Amino acid sequence: MKRSKLQTVLCIDDDDEYNFLTQEAFNDYQYDGQLVFHTSAEAALEYLSQLDELPNVIILDINMPAMNGWDFLDAFEAKQFMGSEQTHIFMHSSSVFDSDKERAAGYKYVCGFIDKPILQENIEAIANQYF
Repeated sequence: MKRSKLQTVLCIDDDDEYNFLTQEAFNDYQYDGQLVFHTSAEAALEYLSQLDELPNVIILDINMPAMNGWDFLDAFEAKQFMGSEQTHIFMHSSSVFDSDKERAAGYKYVCGFIDKPILQENIEAIANQYF
């Protein structure tokens, strides 16, 4: 199995089909850490507020109902979670707009942009570059 410091990944996406595909990509990568899914940004923020240690990686969908990915990023930065500087956020979207990629780059914790669906190669690149 692959071993890295990539121990906990939080995926935030309201689409169950994409969550299934993301799970499959992590399985293909032979990821042996903790993989957590939340289908709303609000639930994800609540989850994060209860943790002693934040996930290494957050994969965040942009377009979600109620609170979208941008709203989540604003709330995440405003909450100033302890240890948040160790968290790498990757925006995850089917959007092909350069403006979304440029906007994502303006956030402190956003490290990159992953086109949907996430692939094993994307996970490997994250693990190799950041862990």
